[in-house]
Amino acid sequence: MEQFDDKLHCVITLTRELALAQAKKADEEIAAGKYRGPLHGVPWGAKDLLDTAGIPTTYGAEPYRDRVPTADAAIVNVSVRRARS
Repeated sequence: MEQFDDKLHCVITLTRELALAQAKKADEEIAAGKYRGPLHGVPWGAKDLLDTAGIPTTYGAEPYRDRVPTADAAIVNVSVRRARS
């Protein structure tokens, strides 16, 4: 994503460090025998229209450029819960 974003402008907020930390945790869980299913460890992204706590969510609009929500959107919570079960 970093490699092509200058041309594609497809990412507003890239959370590289968070993704790497989550991947490392998934690897450790799988190695320890705590396998959560076929999507365990697969990265996913949320459209910039969904609130993600602590991560800038701009709705793709200039007035919200500096907006950082304090809570996740309901669908983000559901997706994370399903991924962890």
